[in-house]
Amino acid sequence: MRKIFRRETEGIAGLRGFFLAWREINPEKLSQLARRFMELARGPNQPGVDIVEEMSELLPERKPQRGRSSRETLASFLEELMTHLGELLREGSASPDSLERWSAAARDASARIESYNMHPAAVLEALFYRLREGEAG
Repeated sequence: MRKIFRRETEGIAGLRGFFLAWREINPEKLSQLARRFMELARGPNQPGVDIVEEMSELLPERKPQRGRSSRETLASFLEELMTHLGELLREGSASPDSLERWSAAARDASARIESYNMHPAAVLEALFYRLREGEAG
């Protein structure tokens, strides 16, 4: 990576980590948020949970941060969420059917961000309730 990008890459794991760092997105924080998101989506229904507030770090427009938009951050979050879903399947914590439904929901959320230019907070909230609905059903 040093030869190609001509930058020091110590502490950065792989290309994905490099590009996340370039966009000023902390990979560890992204992983924590993905785990928290799935914990809330899969857990018992908790009235009053505001998923947009819980995930406010994904929406820099709500808390402005230099160098990144909430669309970029949410796209990276969806990638991390897919990685986390794969881990749940390998651990035996999720069934292949659940993984298929969740993956379809995450792909749909990605399309809503990239193709339909929908507001990231609305997409995040819709994804959350879609995953909750799948857990109940």
